Amino acid sequence: MIKIYLRIDLYAVTSTPRSVIYFGGFDEDTMKETDKVVEYQNLKWTQLGNLAGPRSNHRSIQIDNKIYLFGGFGTT
Repeated sequence: MIKIYLRIDLYAVTSTPRSVIYFGGFDEDTMKETDKVVEYQNLKWTQLGNLAGPRSNHRSIQIDNKIYLFGGFGTT
């Protein structure tokens, strides 16, 4: 079961033809960066995996079938 994050900000997000994918961010409840990769599709959240380490204030871009993350703050 995925924890519902109500106070995550400073994340990267990329839209696909079928969903929206969120990468990391800053969890205001724990006051820490997160490494979660989650997808929002059809009013449902699904965890897809984890980043190599927690990250916030970063950006994402999709080129062809790949998503690239760059910049920000974190441990990687």
